[in-house]
Amino acid sequence: MKNRIILMFWLLSVTGISIADEKVVELFPVFHRGKWGYINKSGKIVIPPQYDGAWDFSEGLAAVQVGDVRGYIDEKGNMVIKPQFSMTRKFSEGKAAVFVGAGKFGTMMDMRGSGQWKYIDKTGNFLFEKVTTQFAAADDFHEGEARVKFVFNVHLRSSFINTNGVVRQFVNKPVGIFSEGLAAIAPKQNYGYMDHSGNMVIPEEFQDAGPFSEGLARVKKDNKWFFIDKTGKQAFPGEYENAGDFSEGLAAVQTGGLWGCIDKSGKIVIEPKYDFIAPFSEGIARIVVKGKHGFMDKSGKVIVEPKFDGAWDFSKGLARVVIDEKEGYIDKTGKYVWEPTESPYQSK
Repeated sequence: MKNRIILMFWLLSVTGISIADEKVVELFPVFHRGKWGYINKSGKIVIPPQYDGAWDFSEGLAAVQVGDVRGYIDEKGNMVIKPQFSMTRKFSEGKAAVFVGAGKFGTMMDMRGSGQWKYIDKTGNFLFEKVTTQFAAADDFHEGEARVKFVFNVHLRSSFINTNGVVRQFVNKPVGIFSEGLAAIAPKQNYGYMDHSGNMVIPEEFQDAGPFSEGLARVKKDNKWFFIDKTGKQAFPGEYENAGDFSEGLAAVQTGGLWGCIDKSGKIVIEPKYDFIAPFSEGIARIVVKGKHGFMDKSGKVIVEPKFDGAWDFSKGLARVVIDEKEGYIDKTGKYVWEPTESPYQSK
């Protein structure tokens, strides 16, 4: 318990955020009569449908689209940052990446530099204005650093920017997010792990590498995936065709073309029989069988039969699902709290 408390305060010190920033808003975007609004967990409309696009709340704010541009609203529906951006990301550690310049919703920055990604705070003010690099992509913040990319000779190069606006040296391969103090990075050909001080603490010997989660990370070597600990040693015997991150004590792994789950000792606790298994969230994991999405619990029991054309993971008690291009929400029993009766895709 003491170590957990120390870790929590260390994270707060490097990220510069407070517990108050982690405001949870239990509202969910829905499409109704040609516009987007928000419902609560019981399915009641709280913010009337009025937007051309709407995204999940994060740290008390949600991006919404009005015409071709996006801004941010609070939980009461007040527009706190006026629509002015072509694209937006969620708020993380008090900051959000936004796309500024030419282009409409759904377009990416072209190689001629007609626009760029920047960061704003919760008042809409631009941050890091002294940074001269034009970002072609910008990610959310994790542990005080965010992944960014820029175009060099028509190629994307990757790096990190911290909360002070300091950009690390760029590399040619994509970088991983910082998690549990480490990030996967390939300064040359192979991936290793770097700490916040820039030290390579795990040697560069992997073809690919995922983030650390619950003390372990999935890595690829000789075209096989396995798990390592923070010393860089293989955590337990077992190599897989593919693997997911650990969540809630379990990780999905692929063997023989099918996915099952292992525990942190490498023991198979859910036999491989699914086409895909997403990470566990709120005790439930999304599964895919013959192109249809459903859900199972940590014992492997299917609690919602695979019948959806698409689905998101459970968050704040609900999961977003898609049938025939119509979106709805279910609770953990599989009961609809918002019926999928309208399609936001067919309206465009």
